[in-house]
Amino acid sequence: MQLRLLAPFLPYVTEEVWSWSHEDSVHSTSWPESDTDLPSVPQDPRLLTAALLAAAKAAGVRHLPQRAARLLERLVPVSRDTRGAVELFFDTPSALARLEGTGVVKTDDAEALGLVGVAARACGLVRDARLHHPSGAYRDRFDTVIIEESGDVYARANIRRREISSSLDWVRRGLGRLPEGELRRPLGALRPQSLALAQVEGWRGEIVHVALTDAQGRLSRYKIVDPSFRNWSALAMALRGEQISDFPLCNKSFNLSYCGVDL
Repeated sequence: MQLRLLAPFLPYVTEEVWSWSHEDSVHSTSWPESDTDLPSVPQDPRLLTAALLAAAKAAGVRHLPQRAARLLERLVPVSRDTRGAVELFFDTPSALARLEGTGVVKTDDAEALGLVGVAARACGLVRDARLHHPSGAYRDRFDTVIIEESGDVYARANIRRREISSSLDWVRRGLGRLPEGELRRPLGALRPQSLALAQVEGWRGEIVHVALTDAQGRLSRYKIVDPSFRNWSALAMALRGEQISDFPLCNKSFNLSYCGVDL
């Protein structure tokens, strides 16, 4: 359903992912219909966000061996092409010379600024919600955090290279041991006068949701912090003493969001 909803906005990406498990085109499918069995959700955006987050926490997924096998088959060319392109880049001396020593953020500065995700791990900080706050499939299945220590553009690029390889291997293992379980659980009432915190590792870094409820079990406060909010200061630090021509390189090495799309 998510792919069909995203198709008008990401036509090429959704078409490729859809083809991994379907013969037809995602753009020729019907628009998703609402599930009348789901509990009604208030129109208040804060309540809607909380409801969606809670509804997304399913007990498991249905194991479909044929689809899992097909996904494994599709991973073969994806892995080959991706690794080929990445290694071509990293085997080019002129490209590496442009990355090394550019846009350095020292470890002490990274810690003082509270960096997260790739930006933090490129400075030698072991920060990853999959390790420190594991949930779902990451429980007991994630124990190695990939880090670099030079803190420059090269380090941030190399973190991504190594994490691509690690992620491909992790997906292969995961497809071979999909759990049985319910696809959906009913959304219960919120507990009154409580504080709830959710933390996951997005591709840029940790994403944190914090909610407070009042005496009637309604949301009274809701705060979201995305990784880009935490890492913008790192870009400013990386550019100190650099040439203006280094700005595009440094900027894209952090690849931060201008509009909070990690939320």
